[in-house]
Amino acid sequence: MRELKVRPDKIISDDLKNYPEIELKWSEPGIAFRVTFRKKNYTPEMSEKTREKILSILKATSYITINELAEIVGISQKGIEWQIAKLKKEGKIKRIGSDKGGHWEVIK
Repeated sequence: MRELKVRPDKIISDDLKNYPEIELKWSEPGIAFRVTFRKKNYTPEMSEKTREKILSILKATSYITINELAEIVGISQKGIEWQIAKLKKEGKIKRIGSDKGGHWEVIK
């Protein structure tokens, strides 16, 4: 097995210099390693604002897709799916009909 001359955490850290809003945490528990990326200055209010934005869009366009929502809101498809699940759990929205032919209903 070849040994690396440059540590991977150093390479990643150097690449992240162009992204000051992202923090890197590197740990080596035993024979493996773990890399964690965290957005600096993240607050739960950001997530709440995102949900409010999604609710506003769903009120205006109930037949919108997850991909379209992701593009408009500016987060990943997985991020939209997570937010939608949260909104469903909170009882703020529900899906009427199938995934392809249905639409969203915002509950007051």
